[in-house]
Amino acid sequence: MGGIATALGESSAEWNLVIACDLPYLTRAWLDFLVKRAVGSKADAILPMNERGAEPLCAMYRKRSEARIRAALDRGIRKVTDGLRDVPTEFVAPSEWKGFDSEGLLFKNMNSPADYEEAKKRIGGRANR
Repeated sequence: MGGIATALGESSAEWNLVIACDLPYLTRAWLDFLVKRAVGSKADAILPMNERGAEPLCAMYRKRSEARIRAALDRGIRKVTDGLRDVPTEFVAPSEWKGFDSEGLLFKNMNSPADYEEAKKRIGGRANR
Protein backbone atom coordinates (compact mmCIF):
# COMPACT_ATOMS: atom_id res chain seq x y z
CA MET A 1 0.00 0.00 0.00
CA GLY A 2 2.75 2.41 0.91
CA GLY A 3 4.51 1.82 -2.38
CA ILE A 4 1.37 2.47 -4.39
CA ALA A 5 0.62 5.66 -2.42
CA THR A 6 4.20 6.88 -2.87
CA ALA A 7 4.16 6.15 -6.60
CA LEU A 8 0.88 8.01 -7.03
CA GLY A 9 2.21 10.93 -5.01
CA GLU A 10 5.26 11.21 -7.24
CA SER A 11 3.41 10.71 -10.51
CA SER A 12 2.04 13.50 -12.64
CA ALA A 13 0.00 11.12 -14.82
CA GLU A 14 -3.73 10.68 -14.37
CA TRP A 15 -3.46 6.86 -14.67
CA ASN A 16 -0.60 4.74 -13.37
CA LEU A 17 0.22 1.13 -14.11
CA VAL A 18 1.41 -0.71 -10.99
CA ILE A 19 2.92 -4.14 -11.50
CA ALA A 20 4.99 -6.40 -9.30
CA CYS A 21 8.52 -7.06 -10.49
CA ASP A 22 8.09 -10.84 -10.30
CA LEU A 23 5.38 -11.36 -12.94
CA PRO A 24 7.32 -12.76 -15.92
CA TYR A 25 4.31 -13.89 -17.95
CA LEU A 26 2.69 -10.49 -18.47
CA THR A 27 2.25 -9.67 -22.12
CA ARG A 28 2.21 -6.44 -24.04
CA ALA A 29 -1.26 -7.26 -25.37
CA TRP A 30 -2.64 -7.73 -21.84
CA LEU A 31 -1.05 -4.54 -20.54
CA ASP A 32 -2.30 -2.58 -23.56
CA PHE A 33 -5.81 -3.89 -22.82
CA LEU A 34 -5.52 -2.93 -19.14
CA VAL A 35 -4.35 0.60 -19.95
CA LYS A 36 -7.13 1.12 -22.51
CA ARG A 37 -9.68 -0.22 -20.03
CA ALA A 38 -8.54 2.32 -17.45
CA VAL A 39 -8.59 5.28 -19.79
CA GLY A 40 -12.23 4.55 -20.64
CA SER A 41 -13.32 4.01 -17.03
CA LYS A 42 -14.89 6.28 -14.44
CA ALA A 43 -13.39 4.15 -11.63
CA ASP A 44 -10.21 5.07 -9.78
CA ALA A 45 -8.68 1.59 -9.89
CA ILE A 46 -8.86 -1.24 -12.41
CA LEU A 47 -8.01 -4.65 -10.95
CA PRO A 48 -8.10 -8.04 -12.60
CA MET A 49 -9.79 -10.80 -10.62
CA ASN A 50 -8.77 -14.44 -10.49
CA GLU A 51 -9.84 -17.48 -8.49
CA ARG A 52 -7.94 -16.22 -5.42
CA GLY A 53 -9.29 -12.68 -5.59
CA ALA A 54 -8.08 -9.35 -6.93
CA GLU A 55 -4.62 -8.77 -8.41
CA PRO A 56 -3.72 -5.33 -6.99
CA LEU A 57 -0.11 -5.55 -8.17
CA CYS A 58 -1.02 -5.80 -11.83
CA ALA A 59 -3.49 -2.96 -11.93
CA MET A 60 -4.16 0.62 -12.97
CA TYR A 61 -4.61 3.38 -10.40
CA ARG A 62 -5.88 6.87 -11.01
CA LYS A 63 -3.77 9.57 -9.34
CA ARG A 64 -6.75 10.87 -7.34
CA SER A 65 -7.00 7.53 -5.52
CA GLU A 66 -3.85 8.44 -3.58
CA ALA A 67 -5.80 10.34 -0.90
CA ARG A 68 -8.06 7.37 -0.13
CA ILE A 69 -5.13 4.95 -0.14
CA ARG A 70 -3.18 7.22 2.25
CA ALA A 71 -6.24 7.48 4.51
CA ALA A 72 -6.38 3.68 4.68
CA LEU A 73 -2.67 3.61 5.56
CA ASP A 74 -3.30 6.19 8.29
CA ARG A 75 -5.94 3.84 9.73
CA GLY A 76 -3.29 1.11 9.91
CA ILE A 77 -4.46 -0.88 6.91
CA ARG A 78 -1.58 -2.53 5.09
CA LYS A 79 -3.20 -5.19 2.90
CA VAL A 80 -3.75 -3.62 -0.50
CA THR A 81 -7.14 -5.16 -1.20
CA ASP A 82 -8.41 -4.01 2.22
CA GLY A 83 -7.04 -0.52 1.61
CA LEU A 84 -8.89 -0.22 -1.67
CA ARG A 85 -12.33 -0.69 -0.12
CA ASP A 86 -13.02 3.06 -0.28
CA VAL A 87 -11.55 3.46 -3.78
CA PRO A 88 -14.07 3.22 -6.64
CA THR A 89 -12.82 0.07 -8.37
CA GLU A 90 -13.67 -1.70 -11.60
CA PHE A 91 -12.77 -5.37 -11.77
CA VAL A 92 -11.65 -7.24 -14.88
CA ALA A 93 -13.28 -10.67 -14.81
CA PRO A 94 -11.31 -13.80 -15.66
CA SER A 95 -13.46 -14.25 -18.77
CA GLU A 96 -12.05 -10.94 -20.02
CA TRP A 97 -8.35 -11.55 -19.39
CA LYS A 98 -8.13 -15.28 -20.11
CA GLY A 99 -7.98 -14.51 -23.83
CA PHE A 100 -4.55 -13.05 -23.14
CA ASP A 101 -3.42 -16.11 -21.19
CA SER A 102 -4.12 -19.52 -22.69
CA GLU A 103 -1.78 -21.26 -20.21
CA GLY A 104 -3.16 -19.70 -17.01
CA LEU A 105 0.16 -18.07 -16.14
CA LEU A 106 -0.52 -14.35 -16.52
CA PHE A 107 -0.42 -13.58 -12.79
CA LYS A 108 1.95 -16.36 -11.74
CA ASN A 109 4.84 -14.85 -9.85
CA MET A 110 8.35 -16.06 -9.17
CA ASN A 111 9.03 -16.96 -5.55
CA SER A 112 11.96 -19.32 -5.86
CA PRO A 113 14.94 -20.20 -8.04
CA ALA A 114 12.85 -23.05 -9.47
CA ASP A 115 10.14 -20.55 -10.53
CA TYR A 116 12.83 -18.46 -12.22
CA GLU A 117 14.20 -21.47 -14.11
CA GLU A 118 10.68 -22.43 -15.18
CA ALA A 119 10.04 -18.90 -16.47
CA LYS A 120 13.30 -18.92 -18.43
CA LYS A 121 12.32 -22.19 -20.11
CA ARG A 122 8.78 -21.09 -20.88
CA ILE A 123 9.66 -17.66 -22.19
CA GLY A 124 12.83 -18.69 -23.97
CA GLY A 125 13.84 -16.22 -26.61
CA ARG A 126 10.38 -14.79 -27.09
CA ALA A 127 10.23 -11.01 -26.69
CA ASN A 128 7.39 -8.49 -26.97
CA ARG A 129 4.72 -11.17 -26.73
